Parts: sequence; structure tokens; C-alpha cells
Amino acid sequence: LETRQGIGTSGKSSSSLGIAIKRRIQKSDLLETLEFRLALEREAAQLAAERRSNEDLQHIEGCLERCREAAKRSEPQHFIDMDIAFHKSVVKATHNQMFIELYDHITDSLQNLVHELMSGRDPLNDENIIHMDLYEAIRLKDARLAIESVNAYMKKAKESLYTMMEE
Repeated sequence: LETRQGIGTSGKSSSSLGIAIKRRIQKSDLLETLEFRLALEREAAQLAAERRSNEDLQHIEGCLERCREAAKRSEPQHFIDMDIAFHKSVVKATHNQMFIELYDHITDSLQNLVHELMSGRDPLNDENIIHMDLYEAIRLKDARLAIESVNAYMKKAKESLYTMMEE
């Protein structure tokens, strides 16, 4: 909070970029947001496969396990939270501070997209297989396979979006 004499008290974000990104995503349609996420996550997956440490890999694996547990218990909101944690752990493994900060800023806005897209899908069957494929690509340090994994994930997400739009 910032207090200025004659003006009053107002909230002040630690990042004007974060506020601008959030506003822009809120004004975008779901397809634009999904395409933006695809571009970001594709590059992040490639960089994570190239740069990940053993510690990064352990963190990604832990997030993957929490996704599996939430899916097995049929806890959709917990699964979405763990899904986002999984993707954030991949982004963190890029060791690129700009990617990490940008992804942190868009996470809240993307959470709505993830929730809408997953409402018509079975997370146990779809997401866990895709997460495992991405994890394996990063474990093997195979950047090409990591990109292919993200492309497959986003193809399914787009199909879900198109199905949602037709309903």
C-alpha cells in the first residue's frame, strides 16, 4: 500500500508488468491465451531439457507424483493446482529468470483456462501421460522430445477448447 498526502492510499504492485500481463490475458479469448501458453511452454520445455539440474529433475518428479495422486483421488481443483506447480517446476528448470517471472505473472490468469479445458477431460488418462512424456524428455535431456511433448499436450488442449466452443 502506498499513502500519498492529498491523494489517499492505493495498492501498488511490485510489478507493473504483472498487472499489464494479467489485464491483457483477461481481455484475450481462450484460443489466444492457449496459443500464448503454447509458445511459452514449448520454449521452456526445450530449455529445461537442455539445462535442468538433478535437483530440478527431483522437483519436477515430485510435482508429477502430486498430480498423479490428485488424479487418482479425483480431486479436480487439487489436480489443477498440482498441474500448474508441475509446469512452473519445468519453467524453473530453464534457469532463465525472465521465463520464471513471466510464467509466475501469468499463472493466475491461466488457471481459469486450465480449469475450463480440463472440465471435459479425464486428467488421469490425458494429463498424467502427457506429464510423464514431458518429464521423461527432460530427464533424458532430449530437447526435441520435450518440444514434441508440449505440442501433443497443446493439441489435446486445443481439441478440448474447440469441443467446448461447439457446446
